Amino acid sequence: MKIFKNIIFTILFFLLATNFTLGQAEHQCDYTCSPHQFAIRFFASPLITKLKSDTYNSEAKSKFGFNIGTDLSYYFINSGKFRSSISLGLGLTKYNSEYNLTFADSIWTVDVDNQQVFIRENLNEYIENQSVYFLDIPAKLGLEYSLSSRLDAYLNLGITYGVAIQNKYDNSGILTRTGFYPDYNALLYDVDVPGSPYFYPSNKEMNGSGAFNALNNVSFETALGLKYKLNPKWSVFGGLKFMNGFQNIKESKGMMTQTNTSDYQLNSIMNRNDKVTTQAFGLEIGLALNLGKCKKAPVDKVEEAVIEPVIQNVDVIYTVLDSETNKPVKATIAVKENGQAVQTMICDDNGQAKANLATDKSYTFEFSADKYVPQNETVNLNGVGKGIQKKITLSPVKQVLIVDLPINSNKTEVKTEKQVDATISVLDSKTGKPLNAFIELKKDGQIVQTINCDNNGQALINFQENKEYAITVNADGYLYQYDKLDFEAISKNPKKEYKLDPIVKKETNIELRSITFQSGLGNISPESIETLNIILRMLKENPAMQIEISGHADNVGNKDSNIRLSLKRAQTIVDYLVSKGANPVQLKAVGYGSERPIADNSTEEGRSKNRRVEFKVLKY
Repeated sequence: MKIFKNIIFTILFFLLATNFTLGQAEHQCDYTCSPHQFAIRFFASPLITKLKSDTYNSEAKSKFGFNIGTDLSYYFINSGKFRSSISLGLGLTKYNSEYNLTFADSIWTVDVDNQQVFIRENLNEYIENQSVYFLDIPAKLGLEYSLSSRLDAYLNLGITYGVAIQNKYDNSGILTRTGFYPDYNALLYDVDVPGSPYFYPSNKEMNGSGAFNALNNVSFETALGLKYKLNPKWSVFGGLKFMNGFQNIKESKGMMTQTNTSDYQLNSIMNRNDKVTTQAFGLEIGLALNLGKCKKAPVDKVEEAVIEPVIQNVDVIYTVLDSETNKPVKATIAVKENGQAVQTMICDDNGQAKANLATDKSYTFEFSADKYVPQNETVNLNGVGKGIQKKITLSPVKQVLIVDLPINSNKTEVKTEKQVDATISVLDSKTGKPLNAFIELKKDGQIVQTINCDNNGQALINFQENKEYAITVNADGYLYQYDKLDFEAISKNPKKEYKLDPIVKKETNIELRSITFQSGLGNISPESIETLNIILRMLKENPAMQIEISGHADNVGNKDSNIRLSLKRAQTIVDYLVSKGANPVQLKAVGYGSERPIADNSTEEGRSKNRRVEFKVLKY
């Protein structure tokens, strides 16, 4: 904590000294001023960092670190659109790294009783996390090019000298150690008595922590990005940043020595005879302040003003027609921009309405008329140089008369029920080509309609009010797709598109999104049965197909419990399919536990997504 306080006070002193030294501007700056000679920058960089070992580099994993700091720039070239500067700064960088290793060693030696012994050691599941802080002093050359009066591109190149101020490591592993005594033809193992000089444990958990012998760092640094002027004095900037050390940052202490004692502690691999360098890549964001005096540019040197293009308006003319009779519809058209209404029009007797709109924007047109299904359409006017004319058709809301004749009554009750026709399109998910698919529609668990798509991959299906439907889409050589539709959703958008995945021989994971489980349970929820019935049908229609059902869990609980739970989920599905007539030879259940997450386990939403089941086609 004391180190961080010293850094903060140093930076504040640096800023105050800079302001007093360079002074203030002579007048209120504007964009016609000549550039300031000085600028101070404040920056922060989230980085992916690594401590690279020349011996164990392939076993190293990168981890997140950071770089923060400030620097003072002096612009020694101000020529038209090009500027060049040199800068000196102060910063703090943290590098993190992780190593996953396995060690094996053997040696002839003598024990405490001067008996010759052959010792063999294996250190498995060895993981070491390392971190080191450097107080950096960067010196850079900066290049800037003006793209407009407010936007610049920049490139910084420099060398950074880092003083190591804090470092640490922590590690753990499982040690197995045996001792063979040739004089007695005896092998000792599983001997782990505290304080005993005979130390031959089996699968003993070991750990260590501390600080390695860190040296100072010298690294190359580059950043490429854009700088935007908020006003003539303040700018924000952001881009990519790369830092690469080329000097060994740790002092070698020789190989780790083994000791015959149960108080054995793991040393750090950083103290071995190899070279370690730093590496980091990530983003750079920051704020820049122009300092020093600036002057108004002479009148004869003022650059020609940039004339911004004039945004023109164009006419968008819509003709609204009845989808069945092709007659004009006197509809209401609402024009919206980013969800906000900007214009409302009523079609004339010819079904036409005209809107005059700016050419650099995108608009949503919403069409509505009495006894017609509403529709909407988005029109992008970017680059449109002249007016456009478009047509759109509205589908009438159909009504069916239902006559109810009660017993012992002379009265007839007439009810109306709304209907709507929906266009279903089925496409290949890879090529986008239409498929001659087969569509099955169920209501209350009963099949109410089956239909084949035409050559354009389309089918027209009728939906009734206050009804919920289950739809199954199938095509030869493709995976089934299951969905639930209701009248309200279809009324708003009477066009529905499904993209089917082809069944391929290569092993591809496919998530069963509608198969859900409660946390800690392996039973299938009732709403998932329909999806499993579709998988069952696909297996029966393709007897040569073999699939793998894999269960997955969140990270709540221990690893072994999660593996058992995920296997139970997968086996539950296999058991259900077999009970319904599936061939057991076609099915394989595996459980991966929490090893393969697809979402962040730190949130309930992420954990819910990770409690899932996938199937993989092994053979087709």
